[in-house]
Amino acid sequence: PELLASGIKVIDLAADFRLRDVSTWEHWYAAKHACPDLLDEAVYGLPELNREAIRNARLVANPGCYPTSVILGLLPLLKHKLIDPATIIADCKSGASGAGRNANVSTLFCEVTESVKAYGVSGHRHLPEIREVLRQLDGAADLVFTPHLMPMIRGIHATIYADAITSVADVQQIYSDYYRDEVFVDVMPEGSHPETRSVKGANQCRIAVHYLQDSNKLVVLSVIDNLVKGAAGQAIQNMNLMFAIEYKPWKIWLGLLLLIMLLVALFQMGKRFQAYELEYLQLERETLVSQIEDLKIRNRNLVQKNAHLQGGSKIERDAYEIANQNLVKLQQELLVQKEELAFYQGIVSPSDAELGVNLQTFEIRKKNNQSHFSFKMILTKSGKSTKKIQGAANVIIRGESGGKVSELKMSELGLDKQENATKFAFRYFQVFEGDISMPEGFEPFEVEIGINPSTRKVKSFTETISWAELLSEGN
Repeated sequence: PELLASGIKVIDLAADFRLRDVSTWEHWYAAKHACPDLLDEAVYGLPELNREAIRNARLVANPGCYPTSVILGLLPLLKHKLIDPATIIADCKSGASGAGRNANVSTLFCEVTESVKAYGVSGHRHLPEIREVLRQLDGAADLVFTPHLMPMIRGIHATIYADAITSVADVQQIYSDYYRDEVFVDVMPEGSHPETRSVKGANQCRIAVHYLQDSNKLVVLSVIDNLVKGAAGQAIQNMNLMFAIEYKPWKIWLGLLLLIMLLVALFQMGKRFQAYELEYLQLERETLVSQIEDLKIRNRNLVQKNAHLQGGSKIERDAYEIANQNLVKLQQELLVQKEELAFYQGIVSPSDAELGVNLQTFEIRKKNNQSHFSFKMILTKSGKSTKKIQGAANVIIRGESGGKVSELKMSELGLDKQENATKFAFRYFQVFEGDISMPEGFEPFEVEIGINPSTRKVKSFTETISWAELLSEGN
């Protein structure tokens, strides 16, 4: 009452205002009604029956789930006086959610499943609600209403029987015409059998009507989702009517179309951004290549200058020291820039390349009569997925020793180490370091670097580089 007095419109999803007679309500709900003075004002919120009254209402009583399915199934028959109103039988089935959320052993799904049972045969609270509405259409209306609990979570299936009292040859057309403009009622083609799963999650009542000629009876099949058209969805439908918000199917399709267009635009923007990133990386790589060539030239000039100055006078030897220091700096700078170049070469790869590997830097040094090949390699992964790879990376040095070809291998460089995985420019790259000892007398002739992913979805990758080519790169 306080909300109504404040000018707030109310839609009641409980049963408090569904019945107009106070004594009937108190009998069936075994409680004293808190607001009996509002019963006459409340509008029964079935839009297909009371649309205009709902538009102007302050207080709407949202119908029960069983009544919604039964009343919608019978409206055309009673409006056109096609049946004997005293012969109606409503055989209804409901999922376990129809009992609400209260903890009750009898409605636990493990108790309900693989079993069907009737309940409330002697009387159910929805019986007087259905009877009251039907009698507004025909004062002689009455029915037998038997609900059943089904082994499913949601949904209501009402099978309604009644004796025909006039020609019903055009009953299919009567239903189609009656609900032609009702967006949330779907009259199915003749001979159909609606299923509860077809309305799951939808504010929809799906109806099929059958005429049994031998017994002169009409059978109406009506299905709804008890949680939507039988509850919350119907409440929203009522709210839209109360606030003059008309449902327009074309607006829904327009909204979906705009959403799809937005998603396509975002996808295209992402592809353009990736292209810009790759273009930038290509420019960076080209710049670094140019800088490295310049450094190599300066490096060679300094080497020649050192060779010229090394055996000269003190002034020349001082100049040699300075030149030598510059040479060391240039060599360090060259190393850094070559590392950067290798990085960019690794991550700038064709879009269809799933895996790539690049020997970033290496060093050959002597220790205890053995040569050591110390390396740093970069693994890149691109393509449809940018998730980390799991598996192993391998570095194999092939060479001759004692007239025989042998291999020195370092593998099991884990690809799944989180700390080594970094995302950059729509690609993941991982850097690995290692050291391979080469025994005295071992003459290497090629190096193979490769990746062996642990999943078949990603193909393995190998690349072989001749030892001479590797040394010619300079490091």
